[in-house]
Amino acid sequence: MKKIDIVVVLGIVSLAYWIADVLNNFFFLHSPLWSLWFSSVGIGFTAIALLTRNTFMLSSLFCALFVLEIFWNIGFFSHIIFHRSFMGMTDYLFDGKYAQKDFLITSYHAVIIPFLLVGILKEKVVHKKAWIGAALFTTIVTFLTYVLVDSHETTNCVHRIDNCRPFIFYLEFVANPLRTALGI
Repeated sequence: MKKIDIVVVLGIVSLAYWIADVLNNFFFLHSPLWSLWFSSVGIGFTAIALLTRNTFMLSSLFCALFVLEIFWNIGFFSHIIFHRSFMGMTDYLFDGKYAQKDFLITSYHAVIIPFLLVGILKEKVVHKKAWIGAALFTTIVTFLTYVLVDSHETTNCVHRIDNCRPFIFYLEFVANPLRTALGI
């Protein structure tokens, strides 16, 4: 019997989440540019990194997404376990207006860091210069958001920082594009 390759399985699950998220954004929510959220791009790149076993990409994505996803997960599990908000980051999921399919698709946030960690541990390589890949990932996603997304949107908190105020309150009074550059 052939041994199951967990890294490939996690890559396929990540790819399925990403495809579901993109299709949902395009065809059901009619907001294709929501696919530019860091986490949405992150689950897509996580799929690629796992399926190709690209250790530099795995390390870079872990660096780029770790803090954001940890805060999201703390907020998510805080709501589920304690029925309390943590910094308001996941309140939108529990306000009664969020569709069940969207809730299920959004659950990819809970698997990004564990999937990346499993990939890194299985490949046994951590790149010391992964911060360069993380900075490149963040810069490209932020730049694309700045250029493509309408100024009234909160995507990645590039134009409007309503969703990110608890995290980037110190940038609130800095005008764009300087705020975006400092945020990166």
